Amino acid sequence: MVRSAGREDKPCWARRLRSRMKGNGQPGNCQNWFLPKVMRIPAQRVTNWRSLRCALRFARAACTRRREHDHMNAPSGLALLHRYLFYGWLFRDASVGTSLERAAALEYNRHQSRWLPTYVVRWLAIACLLLAVARFCENTLASPLLSAPFYLFSTLIIAFNAVTLACWALLRSRW
Repeated sequence: MVRSAGREDKPCWARRLRSRMKGNGQPGNCQNWFLPKVMRIPAQRVTNWRSLRCALRFARAACTRRREHDHMNAPSGLALLHRYLFYGWLFRDASVGTSLERAAALEYNRHQSRWLPTYVVRWLAIACLLLAVARFCENTLASPLLSAPFYLFSTLIIAFNAVTLACWALLRSRW
């Protein structure tokens, strides 16, 4: 193999990865690059300081590209409230795709189930607040009709938490 000036026998690991990630070789077609893949560089792939320096330079550029577009994908106030109270956005549908995709989605859902107790605590706090308001309406205002919706919603929250805890237990048990 003929060595060119300033080049190694093997191309830089990050250059090979970059050419693979660009897909059809067109410049700027690197849509699926993200930083965690760079952080998992296997030690045997980085053979010298030059290739490591090249990989880190590419990682910095990819990280900068991601930060430029993060503000465009930021959820609005109502979407944040929805994400704060409901956990459906955390999980993937494990009923579609090939068997490998379904297994990957199930593993992802098992990993994300660690957040379910946090949502249970949030809803329990809301249920306690609703029960306190219902008690206040019933005792202080002497209006059982006014307290009925608060009791109803707190009962629904308790049922919602029971279902959430059952799903959490099933996902954690690795059935």
